[in-house]
Order: sequence, then structure tokens, then C-alpha cells
Amino acid sequence: MVSALCRLGTPLSAADFRALLVPISITSSVLGLFLIVGSAVSTLPQHIKIWRSRQTDGIAPIWLFLSNVNQFSGLSNAILLKFTQIHSCWILGFKSCAPSLLSVFQLAIFFVFCHPVYIWFLILTPHDPASERRKEWKLAVGLYIVFIIYACIISTMSYYLLSNLGECSNTVSQLGFALGIIGTAATLIQWSPQIYKTFRNKSGGSFSVISLAMQAPGAFLMCYFLIFVSKESISTWLTFFMAAVQQTILIVMLLYFDWRNSGKH
Repeated sequence: MVSALCRLGTPLSAADFRALLVPISITSSVLGLFLIVGSAVSTLPQHIKIWRSRQTDGIAPIWLFLSNVNQFSGLSNAILLKFTQIHSCWILGFKSCAPSLLSVFQLAIFFVFCHPVYIWFLILTPHDPASERRKEWKLAVGLYIVFIIYACIISTMSYYLLSNLGECSNTVSQLGFALGIIGTAATLIQWSPQIYKTFRNKSGGSFSVISLAMQAPGAFLMCYFLIFVSKESISTWLTFFMAAVQQTILIVMLLYFDWRNSGKH
């Protein structure tokens, strides 16, 4: 299994690297930049809601863990499978390679802005011995340690393989594809605990409807960009499609319970 960007062999010259770049129109570039900004902005309502209320009710630790595994795996998948294009930045300059790497920037920004929600959960969830949520907090701490270990292992493996085997080796491509599968699998189950907790509590708690209302359409739009504009592997875009479907389900639930709890039924 070789990355689609390496089917003609390892690029050696500037012309080889230039041939690997995806032609992206101005309109598509604007869409890509919009998705980058939108990825960051869509997370802000969740941060604001948590810090205004200083509560984390309604947020499931397993959802936090799986969402971080999903996002980190997806980002690592894109970096490994597109490393020849990343490498072209050193050969051709950032201005030439940047349009082809918009999808990587989108994944990186979304992970960077989403990850702090886990930190806020650990800080703000009551965890004194008398707290009813201490068990939930301890679970979140344990899963966070597991995530950090996972991220360190994947980062070390990726660096070692790229340094010693090169970006066009079968092993690098296999690892990238495997990370895409892990991200998709995490997406398939990451929303289940959150959907279940929302259904059980009959409330969204500290979960932000506004963030979801921006992220779900954004995920569908991201799928379009990854498939038709930057022409990514299915292992890269499938996770966004699965997330968008499940986010839409959760939005419907949150809106229904908010409506029902408001006394307007």
C-alpha cells in the first residue's frame, strides 16, 4: 500500500514536487480558509459556556477521550499521507505548497482549539472526596493519561518511520491508513456516550448547542472539501462524515430537550 502521492516514486527534483501539488482555484482556497477560521470559531461557544457557568455537567469523559483520539488520529493520518506535499514546502517554498495543505491546517486548528475542553473538564469538574462526580473525574484523568501516551507513541513512530524509511515507504502509508481507520472507529463510538448521557439526563447540561450547530454543517462542508477539492484518501474524510451524521442527531436531541424543558410543550 503506497500513498497516492508516491505512485510515481519518491520525488527528487523541484519538478517532481511541483507535480504532487493539487491545483486549487481561488474560490476553493477561500473555502479552505473559511473552514480553517470556522473550525476555530465553532469551538468558542463551548469554551465560553463552560467558563461562564464554571460547570461541566452533561459532558461525558469518554466522549472527550474519543474525540481527542479521533482528531489526533485524523491529523496524523493527513500528515503521513501528505508528507510529500509537506516536504515540498522546503523545496518550493510555503507559498507554493500552502494551498495543497489547507486540509492539514484545518485538522490541526480544530484539534488545537478542541483539546482545551478536556483541560477545562479536568479543572472545573468537582473532585473532592465528598463530590458525587469524583468517580467521573477520576475516569477522565485516567483516559487523559491514556490519550497522552497514545499521542506520544504515534508521534514517535511517525518521526522514526519518516526519518528512516522516507515518506514514500509502504510502512508510512500503512500507518497513515491505520490511523485513519482508528479515527473513524473512534468517531463511530465517540458520540454514543454523549448521546446516551443527553438522553438519560434529558438535558444538554454544559454542552453547547451553538458549537454543534456550527460544527455539524462544517463537517459536511469539510467532507466536500476533502473529497472534491484536496482529493484526500477515504481514510481521511470518512471520519468527518460519520461525525457530521452523529452531531446532527445530537443537535436534534438537544433542541428537543431544551424546548421541552423550557415549558413550551
